[in-house]
Amino acid sequence: MKNLNKFSSYTLYITCLSGAVWLGSYITRLFVTYRLFQEKDFVLKDYVTPQNLDGIFSTLLPLFLYVFLTQQKFSDLNTSCPLLF
Repeated sequence: MKNLNKFSSYTLYITCLSGAVWLGSYITRLFVTYRLFQEKDFVLKDYVTPQNLDGIFSTLLPLFLYVFLTQQKFSDLNTSCPLLF
């Protein structure tokens, strides 16, 4: 790792940082959506009512958009440069 030039070290840093942010948002999205349902069944919890669904969806929207957009960007990179994966 000490023999990397500056471009490679910056690229490695940006890749690790963006991967950590993506993984964090992905796990957060899973935990937040999981907590909306009861443990035994896929029934919404009692505090989820039609009056507060707008607030719940507006809270979840950035998480879904970020995961979707980064997945689309990485899949575009995969198809444009087959040597990456």
